[in-house]
Amino acid sequence: MRYLNFEQKTQVAKNVKALLETYGGVYITPDITLKIFIDERVQKIFSNMIGMDANANAFENVEAAEKFFNDLGFTVEKHPFAEIKDELVSPQKLGLTEEQVRQAIDAPVFFVMRLK
Repeated sequence: MRYLNFEQKTQVAKNVKALLETYGGVYITPDITLKIFIDERVQKIFSNMIGMDANANAFENVEAAEKFFNDLGFTVEKHPFAEIKDELVSPQKLGLTEEQVRQAIDAPVFFVMRLK
């Protein structure tokens, strides 16, 4: 979803909603991009590689993302990435420090969404 504009995000959410109405289940996504995570370096990468403005496609904050999905008929559970920190194996393999891991996963969230 991070590469989609808000009109496209809306269409994806409506498609997911239709699938959940038909088959049940939940929609789980870590693809909730917030403006606070987009710095100049990230913006340059997005612009050069795929020709898009990352800020224009990002949510202002977690609350704005939650409202977006609530307005489309979902209930949202927010879970921090840090919730699974102790289960990660890649930091050891990559030689990351505790601080590097904390910086990478403290703020991002993933959403678990169900139909209202």
